[in-house]
Amino acid sequence: MLAVGAAAALLTIDSGSHKLLASHATPTIVLPKTPTTPVTPTTPSPGGGAVQTPATTLIGRTITWDGMQISTVQGIGAVIQTVGLRSWGDVAGLEPGDVIESIDSHPIDAAAQIASALRGVARGRAVSVSVERGSTMFATSVPFEGSPTTSP
Repeated sequence: MLAVGAAAALLTIDSGSHKLLASHATPTIVLPKTPTTPVTPTTPSPGGGAVQTPATTLIGRTITWDGMQISTVQGIGAVIQTVGLRSWGDVAGLEPGDVIESIDSHPIDAAAQIASALRGVARGRAVSVSVERGSTMFATSVPFEGSPTTSP
């Protein structure tokens, strides 16, 4: 409900009922209070409603590789958290939320496995990365510019 009131003016917008009285006085705006209880994150559903977003549990340490931060998410796998602008990950078309399924045919179930999949790869060589984005699987190639590093 939004109410705007002044000496002789009142505008009420509430469930489609509208009432307007003109006035030259300075209006007073009254807005509803912000809820004090925490709001559960929601995601739009295809039917137009909202579904509750499940909690994300990170396991182990986040790694940084070719401009991306990648974490292991419980029950999902190695999930790209961030992609640096103009980084090799960005150039390859990778986005936050993408799940890395394999690198050069080495299955990846956790971020920590990326280092072992890249062991022995020559700097500058393109590596094949298979990714799941939503319900779509695709492959891209990323130039290998160095081994992943870990962050706390």
